[in-house]
Amino acid sequence: MNEQRVGALAASDVLDRLVGEQRELVLLLDRSALLRRISQAARAAGGLDIGMVGEPDGDEEIVLRGHAGVQRDGLRGLVVPRGLGLGGKAAALLRPVWVADYISSRTITHDFDAPVAEEQVRAMLSVPMSFDSRFVGVLYVGLRRATRFGDRVIGAVQQVADAGAQQVYVADRLAERTTAAVAAERVRIAGGLHDSVGAVLFTVGAQLREMQADPAASPTLLARLRGMERQIAEAASLFRESLAALDERPPRQRLHAALIEDCRVLGKRTGMLARCVALTELPALDSDRYAMLLRVTREALLNVEKHARASSVVVSLAERDGGVALAVADDGTGYVSDEPGAEVSRSWGLGLRSARERLERLGGSLAVIDNEDGGVTLRAWVPGVTA
Repeated sequence: MNEQRVGALAASDVLDRLVGEQRELVLLLDRSALLRRISQAARAAGGLDIGMVGEPDGDEEIVLRGHAGVQRDGLRGLVVPRGLGLGGKAAALLRPVWVADYISSRTITHDFDAPVAEEQVRAMLSVPMSFDSRFVGVLYVGLRRATRFGDRVIGAVQQVADAGAQQVYVADRLAERTTAAVAAERVRIAGGLHDSVGAVLFTVGAQLREMQADPAASPTLLARLRGMERQIAEAASLFRESLAALDERPPRQRLHAALIEDCRVLGKRTGMLARCVALTELPALDSDRYAMLLRVTREALLNVEKHARASSVVVSLAERDGGVALAVADDGTGYVSDEPGAEVSRSWGLGLRSARERLERLGGSLAVIDNEDGGVTLRAWVPGVTA
């Protein structure tokens, strides 16, 4: 009986943990709920009246969202340029900033006195939110009375800001991957429709033209055939427009979406576990850089398939130094280098040598590294487009 009780308790613990993990995942996929929870956590951590998160909107503004304890409309969705007000100052300086009485403070600009006064907020603290050296927002908290903020409250809010920044960063990556995966699926569907429905429309149109060439066809039949051909041509035109819209991808998602599809096809063809992940938001690429990275990745995946005897390969993309960094890592046999972790260039095929030369002409680089734990990693980098 005791053993059954212990087993039931263990199963209950596992269920509770799974439910908790499911809630966390749902929260990461619901950005509004995530920002609201961060604001609520900050409000509770310092025993404060209100909490808000200012999200970046472009490079020069933040927008107040995820409100907790806010009673009026003035602060909801307020746009704050960097450098203005308390949050704008925290965003510009990238350090906590507070005032004991917002309206009377001489250390900040007073562009937003009206909505702050409407909310009856006096003391306010703003803490920048950063993760992995990336600014992701500003966390605001406030009290409806004038007071000074001590180190304990500032430290507690800073902890919430740090944890919240990591959650926002992960949520952004999840959203980006979801968008890229949807784009890749749209491309796959567009290709399938082109090969099936498009081929049928072309065949029907060709057959109608052949029937019109029959000298025995009556004028009435010819007229009907020409009308049907026009209708098929119009349908084909609308179909092509629909395919173009289905195949349309945001410029920043285009490379990620294309490589997700390449990995899907490779996995289906070989049984290998193949994945593509974007570790950061990617800068815009022109057609030359996009085509170059796509070519390098496909050449690397082909080499993995033909030579590596790998069970898995991971393609990763990230912004680095204003450009795009690409890595293709497999768990195969590698080059059996005498110095694991060192760059290897022997056994490079013509495709990789040519890719390296083209990347270097674009100001980029390419290297192939023997992994210390086996396998090979190809690393490439190409600079972003300069304005």
